[in-house]
Amino acid sequence: MRECGTGSVGELDTPISRSFIRFPVYPEQIPHNAMAAALTTLNETVKQIRATQASTDDKARAEAVTGFGSFPCPEEEFRLKGTEYGKGVSLNKVYRELATKFQGKLRSEADYFSFFTAFLEMVCMKAYDKPNWPFLTVRVKKRKNEKIEMDHETIIAFMKATHEAGGQPVDYRFEDNTQKLFITVLNNFRRRVKRVVLEEGVNMDEISMGSSSDEECSDMTEIKTESMD
Repeated sequence: MRECGTGSVGELDTPISRSFIRFPVYPEQIPHNAMAAALTTLNETVKQIRATQASTDDKARAEAVTGFGSFPCPEEEFRLKGTEYGKGVSLNKVYRELATKFQGKLRSEADYFSFFTAFLEMVCMKAYDKPNWPFLTVRVKKRKNEKIEMDHETIIAFMKATHEAGGQPVDYRFEDNTQKLFITVLNNFRRRVKRVVLEEGVNMDEISMGSSSDEECSDMTEIKTESMD
């Protein structure tokens, strides 16, 4: 054993003991180029992981809507019940009506997403009174605000039933993926309704009460179907 310079503490003078003198290594001791290269590699890895996850999510969400519109309508009746916000609507009736309009036009994932969008928006317009359209939402977290929560669980149950009727049962990811699609469609729907109010100077409070007529809903849906011709 050799005494240290202080003469108060001793330590073994061996190759192993001397090797520990070099550790730990602090960031300022790492060459700048090496640290930059490591950070670049880490960033690229994170980007690849996110891209892979996004691709997986997109595929799963596409599976949630593909076939919806060409599958048979379930025999079981699904309906959004009437509330203080509107009279409700038969989901089966909306589905059959739109399936007729889109017949022969559903060929790609984009086509099926257009059908899903038209279906959800028509449900909004027929089930809820006009003044409530800008406030419809699918809640992820319970909040106290002016938003009106849709009965999305019944709509998801209806969609699952159509997949089963078409011979394509869904997996455990279906509800979560469909809910995310709901949020996207409803965000765009509310944005468009509010834009009409601002651009045309329409006061939602002045719009006649009562759910929109079949003609009004058909007019809005016609825009989507014509663009697919």
